[in-house]
Amino acid sequence: MKRLTSRLTAACVLLATTAAALPNVGFNLAPLGIDGQNVDYRETSTRFFADLFKHSTSFRENNCCNDDTAAQLGAFSISTGAQTGAWVGYGIPTNHQVVWRDDGYPANLDRWTSGTTEYRVTAVAHVGKGANNIRSGIYICRFDGQGDVDFEKDGAVILKNSSMILVNITANQGLRVRITRTNTSDPLHNLSIFPIQLASRSFPEYPFHPDFLAEIRGASILRFSGWSRVDANDYNAQNQPRSWASRTAIYSQTQAGQGGGGGAAGGAGPPGASGTF
Repeated sequence: MKRLTSRLTAACVLLATTAAALPNVGFNLAPLGIDGQNVDYRETSTRFFADLFKHSTSFRENNCCNDDTAAQLGAFSISTGAQTGAWVGYGIPTNHQVVWRDDGYPANLDRWTSGTTEYRVTAVAHVGKGANNIRSGIYICRFDGQGDVDFEKDGAVILKNSSMILVNITANQGLRVRITRTNTSDPLHNLSIFPIQLASRSFPEYPFHPDFLAEIRGASILRFSGWSRVDANDYNAQNQPRSWASRTAIYSQTQAGQGGGGGAAGGAGPPGASGTF
């Protein structure tokens, strides 16, 4: 009996020692949207991805918040080029509607004239809502394809050339990103906004912010249901079967759209590819 007790004691000590040596901490990653609901995608936290724009609202799906509808129309004077009215999210004729690419970027942004006015269609996405969601600092914006990008609200362009745009972001209201022109033969896509300290990085080779990786270092379990917007709510449509074809992919414009994201699945190349982070 003493020998059995000794063996059991030794086994318990071994198990306790082994358990203490193994990482046993897990993280239930919070939804990319701060409130965890599909209400206002501008509320996305921006602490996970190195590329700030991977936290943006979706160009294609953004239909909330009045001033941030996906496609917006503006009127400009033909003679002076000055804008003559505010951007609005309505009034785009049927024959000038935006055609959206599989990756969420616009394939066209039409312009047409009527009398002395030129009408221009733009695509709008928003990053952060309020001063707590974006780190102030200097950021570098790059993109593939041909087109023009403007930054509004918290973003002020410092320098713009053919290879990059230098933007000073001062956290206050959030950052509005507006694609004002895209070439239908080579549409603007793969837009990224990196802090200047991480300028040498690229997505998807280095998807996550170093601070986020430091926070989860040593964790043995990461739970992604929050990132995929899956929860215990019976009325949450995200809990229902979804289409694999419409999943958020690595090449998608944002990882924080209505379909959830965070690299749960997707392609590392052009639309149609497959893979994971």
